[in-house]
Amino acid sequence: MVALGVDAQPFLREQPVANSTDRRVYSTMQAHTGDSYANTWNVGSAKKLSGKIYVLEVWLTRPGTSWSKTDMGNVQYKINNALAWLQRMAARYSVAVEFVSGSYHGDGGGVEMAGLPTSYDDCANQPLLLPRALKVVGYTDVFQCYNQLQSIAGTDNILVLLLINNNGWSNANQFSTLHATNHFRDYFLESVNVFRTDDGMPTNGQTIAHEILHLFGAWDMYGGQASNAAGQWAEKNYPYEIMLQVSSPLDDLTISPLTAWLVGLTSEYHEWYWDFVREEYKN
Repeated sequence: MVALGVDAQPFLREQPVANSTDRRVYSTMQAHTGDSYANTWNVGSAKKLSGKIYVLEVWLTRPGTSWSKTDMGNVQYKINNALAWLQRMAARYSVAVEFVSGSYHGDGGGVEMAGLPTSYDDCANQPLLLPRALKVVGYTDVFQCYNQLQSIAGTDNILVLLLINNNGWSNANQFSTLHATNHFRDYFLESVNVFRTDDGMPTNGQTIAHEILHLFGAWDMYGGQASNAAGQWAEKNYPYEIMLQVSSPLDDLTISPLTAWLVGLTSEYHEWYWDFVREEYKN
């Protein structure tokens, strides 16, 4: 795939909800969780897990190195498994999802790029990794890439997988409405940093699916975003929830009603969602 060179005007969809049902759901989220949670829901380039979703793969490697065919094949296999699993999860809620993909992989061994992260902390210290990578493969900026892919795919549900030929810990870069006043142009296109290995172990489809769900608004349920009490509740009631753990085989994992609600598979709200909010956000 090559950049088309089309110059399009950037834009931001500042209204995060599209219809009356979405407004009711969004109002519930704001009332129960506050903007610290609601600000990733139905915004950015990956809004809802539905319809046609364009997945752009950018295979990155350090100068003088290349992805081995074996490693690239293994990671691609895990990506395909993750996307197929997401389709199956959506189908359980009678939602059709279609993934279409494009790929930049240089001459087959990846696109060389200096300063690639080698850890989760490195990723946190490189918030503009995605814009840099897009420029390396020929795009002017994030919005030129977004608008071109939207035109090609016929949808505005778009995400990027940065496949990094290093050991690290894969992580998601989801858009927040807070970015609207803080370089939103660089963050609007949502992405996942996928390392060749996670903490020395081969990257798995569970992790890739987990991180992609973050782009559509899913919360972690093991602390961090969720309260400790809620995490314990999830372990008891939804032990195979993918936002709780990724150690079980992918085919054994599922998504709870909460995750389905957060990523737009259902608008059915349950009061127990409130239990997943940390105490400091309940005032």
